[in-house]
Amino acid sequence: MPADPGRDGSVARPEELLAELTAVGSAAVAGRRTHVGFPVATDIDYSPLAPLFGSLLNNIGDPWTDPDGANHTKRYEREVLDWFGDLFRAPAGDRWGYLTSGGTEGNLYGLYLARARLPEALVYHSADAHYSLPKCVDILGLDFGGGPVSRWRWPPGGPRCGWTRASTASPSPATSSSAPRCRAGWC
Repeated sequence: MPADPGRDGSVARPEELLAELTAVGSAAVAGRRTHVGFPVATDIDYSPLAPLFGSLLNNIGDPWTDPDGANHTKRYEREVLDWFGDLFRAPAGDRWGYLTSGGTEGNLYGLYLARARLPEALVYHSADAHYSLPKCVDILGLDFGGGPVSRWRWPPGGPRCGWTRASTASPSPATSSSAPRCRAGWC
């Protein structure tokens, strides 16, 4: 199906759309044997969830507060959050967060929270970071700290001192006072 349905070759009738969707489904099934890993892993059987796809489920808001309606899955969201809380040894009475639809939403929300807490901070990321980071930085109007960073290290003094940008031209990390550092005041 073309990216712009208003152009020539668009699917105009329901039976054409059904045929197109059938072809997409067939191609997806044919490629299953070779789709390995993110984002096209096919080794998860979602068929037990199929009955839920016909319902509107809305987990809006705080995962620990159930809405008035019954059309939510917050119980399972809390289970996942508690599992990760246990994994990272977060205190049981001091956990928060929510499940996202994927990496882009997670990065956007994480940077949103960072901006709220550290509005003057610069954003640095590796050239190998998730593709959404530059987009999220732009959406939130954050300051980007410069070109790609190939390697990171904690500076002397421990993790509460912020990141030091590593030189991409040298095998050893930058240690000079000119290396970018966190400007948020807790470094």
